[in-house]
Amino acid sequence: MRIVAYLKTPREVPIYYRSIILGIIKKALELEDYAYFKMLYSGEKSLKPFTFALLFNKFFIEGDVVKVEGISKLIISTGNTEFGIRLYSGLLKLKNKKLGMTPSFGGFEITNVVIPKSSIISSEKVLIKTLSPIVVVTKDKKPILPSEVENGSPDNFVIYDTQKFNEELNYISSCALKRPVSVRFTPVSGRKVVVKHRIGSEEGPSSRTIRLVAFKGTFYLEGNPEELNELYRMGIGFRRSQGFGCVEVVQDTS
Repeated sequence: MRIVAYLKTPREVPIYYRSIILGIIKKALELEDYAYFKMLYSGEKSLKPFTFALLFNKFFIEGDVVKVEGISKLIISTGNTEFGIRLYSGLLKLKNKKLGMTPSFGGFEITNVVIPKSSIISSEKVLIKTLSPIVVVTKDKKPILPSEVENGSPDNFVIYDTQKFNEELNYISSCALKRPVSVRFTPVSGRKVVVKHRIGSEEGPSSRTIRLVAFKGTFYLEGNPEELNELYRMGIGFRRSQGFGCVEVVQDTS
């Protein structure tokens, strides 16, 4: 299930916009069903059943600000229909309200919310593109990327190893689907990106800024079609519910 919200956007958006969007998603869920929201976000940390990407019409980055023109499009993807229906209803209730405002940011405004038709993967190999970058790390939190992305410049922080990348991708995919998963990721075209990301709200005492190394581009994903569909809906990699790993099908090879 996919939900698309169109956002009236100020000309300047903080580069940490993912945390603002996550706050809007939480607000929509809380408004629609407080008990469900508390179940998702209280107590033990758990993998959330969604991913998202914010797509700007025209933009360029200047320091810690994204300069934006026009309406932006928020895509939220989930394999959990219960979650999707609650979120859709909550976002409708937030239409035409200023959201995520801070002293330096005027806030987003939802102008429309729709549920478009989603792609259905029918083959064991599909060409996919990232809508938001894919984060994969080792168990000791070291960033890892496919070896095809390495450009030859010195980079001692990142591991470039396609096999290891696939192993860790299958590990987090198995955790997300709660069963063993075996898929294969093969880059077609892509690059390393470094994303500034804020954990926690701007005003929160535990708020901190981190840099995440991620993959952005197109790739083939091979595996069982049922698993491919679930990963397509839920997102790929780590930190999906923080705005990473949202993807779109370019071509089903069936």
